[in-house]
Amino acid sequence: MKKKVTITLLTGFVALISGLILCGVGYFMGGIEDIETMATPVLTEETYQDIREIHLNFQAREVRVEQSPDDKFHVRYANFDNFRYHNLSLHQEKQTLTVEGNNPTFHIQGIMQFLGQELAIHRKHELQELVISVPKGKTLETLSGFGFASSISLTNVRIKHLDWGGYINGDNVTMEGGTISSSDIGSLYFVNSHLKNMTIDAPVRTQSYQTSTLENVTIQKAASIHLHDATILGTTKMEATSFYHTYININLSEKSKKDTQLDLAVTYDWDLLREHYYYPEYIDPETDEATQAQEEFRKEHLEQMGIKAGSEYKDVKIEENKDGAKASYTPKDAPNKLIIRATNEQINLGAVELSH
Repeated sequence: MKKKVTITLLTGFVALISGLILCGVGYFMGGIEDIETMATPVLTEETYQDIREIHLNFQAREVRVEQSPDDKFHVRYANFDNFRYHNLSLHQEKQTLTVEGNNPTFHIQGIMQFLGQELAIHRKHELQELVISVPKGKTLETLSGFGFASSISLTNVRIKHLDWGGYINGDNVTMEGGTISSSDIGSLYFVNSHLKNMTIDAPVRTQSYQTSTLENVTIQKAASIHLHDATILGTTKMEATSFYHTYININLSEKSKKDTQLDLAVTYDWDLLREHYYYPEYIDPETDEATQAQEEFRKEHLEQMGIKAGSEYKDVKIEENKDGAKASYTPKDAPNKLIIRATNEQINLGAVELSH
């Protein structure tokens, strides 16, 4: 019996080594590329006209919405015989285009076909994307969907109402209303864009608005916010909190430096800091050693919180005490306002040397 088992194991081992050798020979002779070519999903492109609303009902696909080369809507995507991705189906009803994600199923025949398709997906990024092209000058009335496992990129488009759940990047985008929500990873990034009447509820690691306009925008549950050459119109409110110290960097455009009021406040939550940073525990908190440790703890963290102003904001009035810091700035006849409320963070106005 033992002899039969040994022979079986040896035979299996030899077959395995032979298979690996043959795979290696096939790889160097171009066999893998041939398998990849045969298994590569076909990109499908569909053309539509007279679309006013787009609804995306699927997950785990990256989405790109960009300007069309002509006066039609184009949608490009690939479907897979692979359980990792939802196959997409599109249908138009009147002026609404809906993209549905069907439950993923596994139809691949053989490990080599599976390997070839995986290689194709990873080498050709466009196979993982849904790309929607919008005619130049066309305003989408509504764009909605969720993609908590992926992101959406908007380029050179105008959207009247956006309702998106997930990460988002925008370049030269105009949005006139709506909401953006996400989980606490990833980022939001806008450049050369105009956001109006938006609510952004996104505790992502970073939100960045570069050379962009925020008009009556509300940002909630933010972690770190960066405004670079940003313009404020109307009243924009920002609320930020973090278990750990992060920065809110405010660099406004020359226009907004002159016509935007600042109302800033940072609250110091010492209990929250003690929960998430090392803090020595003493049996008797009234001892000199415990008092000294508490003072050192406070000093260390005060260097990473509060409000700091660069030379261009020398007229900003900053008040600080053990519970927090606040600042205000009111240029004459300034019609716009930026309100920031933060906890355990550092607000930097202009060029400030950051502490570490």
